[in-house]
Amino acid sequence: IREIDREREKMPTPIEIPSSNIRVDDFGHRVPLYPEKTYLLTHFHADHYRNLGPHWKDAKILCNSQTARLAIEILGVSPDFLIVVPMKTRFNVSKDVDVYFIDANHCPGAAIVVFFVSEQVYIHTGDFRASNQMIDNDTVLSSLCQNKGQPEAIYLDTTYADPKHSLPDRRKCIEWISNLFQRKVLESKERVLFVVMTYLMGKERILEEVEERMKADGIFLVSERKGRVLKMLDNLSSRFKERLRVVDESASLLEETKSATPVQVVSWGKAGQFVPGGWRFDADFGYLSRLQKNVNAERTMVIIPTGWVYSKKSNSELGIQTQQSESGNIEIHQVPYSEHSSYEDLRNFVKRLKPVSVVPTVVNFQKSDSAKQRENKIRRVTKQFSDLIDRGSLKRKRMMELFGGGAGKKTKKASISKKKVLGSSKKKESWACERCTFLNENRQFKCEMCESDRFPSSKKTLSKEKVSKKKKKSELKALPTSPSSSKK
Repeated sequence: IREIDREREKMPTPIEIPSSNIRVDDFGHRVPLYPEKTYLLTHFHADHYRNLGPHWKDAKILCNSQTARLAIEILGVSPDFLIVVPMKTRFNVSKDVDVYFIDANHCPGAAIVVFFVSEQVYIHTGDFRASNQMIDNDTVLSSLCQNKGQPEAIYLDTTYADPKHSLPDRRKCIEWISNLFQRKVLESKERVLFVVMTYLMGKERILEEVEERMKADGIFLVSERKGRVLKMLDNLSSRFKERLRVVDESASLLEETKSATPVQVVSWGKAGQFVPGGWRFDADFGYLSRLQKNVNAERTMVIIPTGWVYSKKSNSELGIQTQQSESGNIEIHQVPYSEHSSYEDLRNFVKRLKPVSVVPTVVNFQKSDSAKQRENKIRRVTKQFSDLIDRGSLKRKRMMELFGGGAGKKTKKASISKKKVLGSSKKKESWACERCTFLNENRQFKCEMCESDRFPSSKKTLSKEKVSKKKKKSELKALPTSPSSSKK
């Protein structure tokens, strides 16, 4: 696990979709480990494309047109190894394997992928911000909701799969930022620099809303690489792209830009870093002061947009935190804007689709974790959704695994009682729950799925009279005996 930034520090796990020969976001090596397989890139974020570059060869990569263009122009991937999949169109990859791409409501080009493998359906969300509209406005997802239990598994973006991550509505965060820009920059009598910290790609919705409020003299100051990426994005208007000015962040600006209203877009981490072990932002006021001086500004407003800074203790309705420099001329606003799904978003998505199982793609592993520790972390994440999966389909699946039966077939093994199977081997590695048939580890004494006891007590509850008699007998036994009686 390597850290790209604090919002995406939990690296997504490479996944191979069962029986499809397709590996998703598996670019941890410079060349494919399995050249005979097909690879798939869900979106253009560094923690997903990782080591992908001009050295990639032999294996084909599935992606949509926006991601393909960025992979070619920014990473130098040869177009010969890219297969462009149209959005919202069932696309045949090989015999009995089709894929269907849906907008993931994340960054430009990000896709949720539905896999049709023979008669099985799998969903890989990549990184996404789930919503009801996402399901209702798509024919494939909405039809899957009606056929309860049809998705065999959802490979879920579990970045915020914890009840404490109750993120505010993204639209409200964008509105708050644009209103701040209106009040503090456009309506101010002072010259104010507005700074937004972003990734190489991501948070464009914030910039779009700010651009809508800009006057004719408004410009975006960006690095050369950031400018290249923004100019390649299909969702940005030509007017937005005309406002881009490529500058060296450490040097003074050209004379023509000093009279404009500047919005500086800086790389993630440039304006400061989050303190390890918590989410307190340690601002680099020296760097921000230099930016302010470069544009002859008197004040600076900085936006740090990430869901990790959300705090219920904040006085703000949206959980926004604010800090200032000692001089008071630099204000930093940590806004819990995220392009990942909140805990409630994730639960609602799973609840509506009712899959047979949920597989987390983001788990907070440490390098020092043992295999058992990693397994336990995965279980803790999946347990957040255990009450939402289709237990009927899971039960049938577990029964088939336990008794070796095929779908819709009755075998001789299926006639064997569960108790006989459970008692057949003392050294078995797992046991099936009597209530829901979930296969649990042998060391567990409660079912992980339904929390039933492995060995339910067969003793009858005692009446109050019998309990009192039993108590008196135990008290009499506890009384000391006299020496004379003991001699007799």
